Amino acid sequence: MIKKLKHKGIDLMTLCKRKLGNGESILFWEDVWWGNQTLKSLYPRIHMLDSHKDCCVAHQLPPHEWNTVLRCDPRGGIEVSQFNELRLHIESVVLNSNPDSWSRTPNIHKGFTVGSVWLLVDSHLLAVGPHATRWNRNIPIK
Repeated sequence: MIKKLKHKGIDLMTLCKRKLGNGESILFWEDVWWGNQTLKSLYPRIHMLDSHKDCCVAHQLPPHEWNTVLRCDPRGGIEVSQFNELRLHIESVVLNSNPDSWSRTPNIHKGFTVGSVWLLVDSHLLAVGPHATRWNRNIPIK
């Protein structure tokens, strides 16, 4: 449903962020769990070399022998540069025993509620005309 709403101009994922705990439910490449972008978009060449693209963070950390993860060694140039950046990027990540969770994006107003999300969705999907809706009292609401 989130993908369908995104195609209609409503990106609900900008309202929340993944909070890393034990790393068992967050996808290493696909989810935004460090920074503001997926690792797949930050390091596309290394993503293409990975033989386990759908693994979770817990299975990629702590950094281990990358030759068991990558189909082949980085060949130089941009691949080596991205590989070194990725290794530096994840060296400082520490997992804990808490489960992964969701949190509100910091730049969202504190009044963020389910109701405000409904208003956001309604404002994009429901047609608004110049005239107010006329109700007929003789017809039941439901």
